[in-house]
Amino acid sequence: MSEPVTQSQLAEVLETMKAMQAQLAELTLEVKVGQAEIREKFNTVDQKFQTMEAKFEEKLNTIEAKIEAVRLEVQTNREQLVDLGKRQGSTENRLWALLVALFLMVVGLLAKITLFDQV
Repeated sequence: MSEPVTQSQLAEVLETMKAMQAQLAELTLEVKVGQAEIREKFNTVDQKFQTMEAKFEEKLNTIEAKIEAVRLEVQTNREQLVDLGKRQGSTENRLWALLVALFLMVVGLLAKITLFDQV
């Protein structure tokens, strides 16, 4: 049934338990150090990510501003083209009026020369 345990056996078991306790304390310390290193690396990565996010947002805002500037420039150019088209139309009308007046003047001069040659 149960065997009597000697004091030397108990001392050996106690030493084994103390060694295990020391190993457990070392492992706990290693785990805590590992957790601290992981936390530090995570914080470093998080800071880098936040920095990259800020740079990305800044560049995105810059691009959006440039797009808005180009859009306004295109709108201004369209308005200028419409204005130039209107001016071109009025210039063409004046040119046609001048050509018609010159044609009528030449026809009138020819008519005067041919019909009223004796003046």
